[in-house]
Amino acid sequence: MTVKFLVGLILIFAYFIIVRYIIEEIISPHVIGTGNYFEGTHFTYYIFDNLHWASKPIITSTIIWLVINFIRTLQNEVQLNEEKKKAEIQFLKSQINPHFIFNTLNNIYSMVFTKSEQALPAIEKLSEIMRFTTYETQKEKIPIESELKYIESYIELEKIRNTKTIYIKLDLVEVKDKNQIIPPYLLLPFIENCIKHGVLDDVKNPVLFSIKSNSKKIIIETENHINNKLKDVHSGIGIANLKKRLKYYYPNKHIFKVKNDGIIFKSYLEIQL
Repeated sequence: MTVKFLVGLILIFAYFIIVRYIIEEIISPHVIGTGNYFEGTHFTYYIFDNLHWASKPIITSTIIWLVINFIRTLQNEVQLNEEKKKAEIQFLKSQINPHFIFNTLNNIYSMVFTKSEQALPAIEKLSEIMRFTTYETQKEKIPIESELKYIESYIELEKIRNTKTIYIKLDLVEVKDKNQIIPPYLLLPFIENCIKHGVLDDVKNPVLFSIKSNSKKIIIETENHINNKLKDVHSGIGIANLKKRLKYYYPNKHIFKVKNDGIIFKSYLEIQL
């Protein structure tokens, strides 16, 4: 790039000198009978003199071009980064949907195979969830109420497909504005993680899910006893995915902490709006 720039400058100066020489020392003497320089002026002096006169407009125009080119480069870089981030978000969303649907379909298949009465209600709940994943997740932001309803359907589906009674407390929901806009799949990873790795059938130690939301901040907290008998090869997808999306949607505006002592798992997310 530097070599091309220097070559360009040399060519511009050469072009200026040659064109001015043709006009002033060849065409002018034939048209008006005199040139711009005294007769006998050495060509070396002519070159240096023209370098002096050419330097101002050429350097000025070069600086203007460099500034414009720099601004365009920055704009292109910002646009490319934005497109890259959007592509990454779409990829992260695609990681969530197939994994959940795959697991759910496997469970519904088992219900149908065993002719369980819960098969049809499970399919109905899955249909509601599919509507959400088909339409709502295509949007950049959605009302918080939409995802809360989605979570309720998700939990109902878990209750249907589990043979034991599961205990999840959702009564700690304090949302002042149910139309508050959030990115889709902001809340689900917390519940999904609790269900996948928590003890669900202990009435004395239910899974706790708390969300407080107002115009200034959103606070989400969960707590569950860890089910050490469960082994899930996909255990890292939900939380790792959530961290990446938080960096995109709320850079330097969120606090995300987890605590795992081998018995109890706690998570805390605070988002500054």
